Amino acid sequence: MIAVFGGTTEGKMVADFLDRIGMRYVYSTRRSSGPFPMKHGQTRQGALDETSMASFLADRDVTTVIDAAHPFAAELHRTVVRASRSLGIVPIRFDRDCSLPQGVEKGASLHRVDTFPDAIEMLGALGCKRPLASTGVESIGRLEPYWRMHDMRIRILPTVDSVCRALDQGIPPGRLVMMDPPRSSQREVLCLLAYGIDCMLCKENGRSGFLPEKVLAAKKLHLPVVVVRRPSLPEGFSIVETLDELGGRLGISRGEA
Repeated sequence: MIAVFGGTTEGKMVADFLDRIGMRYVYSTRRSSGPFPMKHGQTRQGALDETSMASFLADRDVTTVIDAAHPFAAELHRTVVRASRSLGIVPIRFDRDCSLPQGVEKGASLHRVDTFPDAIEMLGALGCKRPLASTGVESIGRLEPYWRMHDMRIRILPTVDSVCRALDQGIPPGRLVMMDPPRSSQREVLCLLAYGIDCMLCKENGRSGFLPEKVLAAKKLHLPVVVVRRPSLPEGFSIVETLDELGGRLGISRGEA
């Protein structure tokens, strides 16, 4: 049995790949990520600490662990490594390329920082009055020092779960931009104009997170972009970046996939 930790575009790619090669798996997410077709997979939801994850892996007779979770899920990555290692499993990290395509950065006002406190400091240094944070509901608490003092807008997914979690953190409803992330720079431009945004705050989450579209839109409007760098992965993973590489780790030849 294979355990896939997902909730991302990459997680669904891995699940689809395993379906195509006929391998059984459990697709695990912290919260519901919406239904999608599965042939050989089962789903489970809920947060896991090291002990409960090790029990889950042992109870399901898991022999292969694939971490395809979000690049910023740092605690999950650490838990995956520790729980897997306790069972003698070397976990596979199906990693996301978070670099920007060639040419996107040219002419853009990019300001990279390592942490959210650093991002708050940078937003203040840039004099941002109404920044748009496209960093999701998980970042609301970490950005509270800024939105308490400034007219910051935070974009979250338009789901009941996301809205409830946002409001539980005390942010005024009028500060929320409830929409799916624009999938083109043109639509992102319209969003920035509609809300009178003067700066963007983003995670370094690559093409799957539509970072190039955000940077291009901000560049078109001559707006600065503050980018929080992705956390480093813990040691202990066997890292792959393509489905071919993943197939190789699973002992599947290219012709079989």
